[in-house]
Amino acid sequence: MPSLKKLLYITIFTLLLCKAGTSQTNLVSNPSFEDTLRCPYTTGLFTGFVKNWWGGNDQYFNDSCDVVDLGVPDNLWGYQYARTGLAMAGMNTILLDSFASTTNVREYIYTILTDTLQAGKQYFVSFYLNASNKAEYACNNFGAYFSKTYLNLNHKVQNVTPQITNLPTRQLTDTANWMLVEGRFTASGGEKYMTLGNFTPDSLCHLTFMRTAPDNVYDWRLAFYYVDDVFVALDSAGTMGVSNYSSIPSDVSIFPNPGKGMISVKYSLPNHNHATFDLLNACGQKISSLGLNLERNQMELDESTLPNGIYFYQIIADGQRVAGGKMVIQN
Repeated sequence: MPSLKKLLYITIFTLLLCKAGTSQTNLVSNPSFEDTLRCPYTTGLFTGFVKNWWGGNDQYFNDSCDVVDLGVPDNLWGYQYARTGLAMAGMNTILLDSFASTTNVREYIYTILTDTLQAGKQYFVSFYLNASNKAEYACNNFGAYFSKTYLNLNHKVQNVTPQITNLPTRQLTDTANWMLVEGRFTASGGEKYMTLGNFTPDSLCHLTFMRTAPDNVYDWRLAFYYVDDVFVALDSAGTMGVSNYSSIPSDVSIFPNPGKGMISVKYSLPNHNHATFDLLNACGQKISSLGLNLERNQMELDESTLPNGIYFYQIIADGQRVAGGKMVIQN
């Protein structure tokens, strides 16, 4: 049986080959909002201030701009460092102010991709969110919508279905760490615009109460998120960065792990109609995909023919990635 040290050397060598043999071009030209057109002088200024991004009354935070309410990390909405660089965006995703005269108030940001999406091609999308530590609520509904033309952003919820969404059951409540939202979709062809935000009506939103704001500060009866590191790329041959296969909390267990020969996969996927278990190599390339029996909740895998090394797995249920992690083969 090979030692873990030898497995580590094998894995590092494989990852170097992956890096040499695959590449992904991010179709978002200013993914971490670092390129500034000019510094905002007050809150609610976004369009015309950050390069290649547009929106409404969204916020642009940049540490190189000397604006008290829009600082990084300290700003009007809380305290958070940018995930990459010195800048990040921010937006309200739902407004529950009891003094508001209307419902379904939304803020969105959008960008024009560097290349038009190709019909029938699969694309990988990811971005990071962080919840404000001053807002009273967290909202699990956040997604990315791809379109041929830009949306009419009139501060109201957009009546469209985003191709990429956060799982409604996954709470976006972390105010300290950046939360990854990711997914894949097949393009219809001609999509050029990507819009980020909450596309779900108020009545269907999944909300989590976070804290009570002072009675005279009704502006905090909302959900607000910082946004950073937006990524869109052609997902050719199911290849993507290995870092995107980090573990997702779920009712899934692999035993033994490390393992050899027969491996047991236990899972619990209630309220799903169809699911598959995908195994991927160290490059993130899919090497097998097996259907799961959702009534049995357990599956045995024969991995005796696989080369030794580190692998990744994911479970796709009804088109959404609901679980993922790492497994080691030591035959």
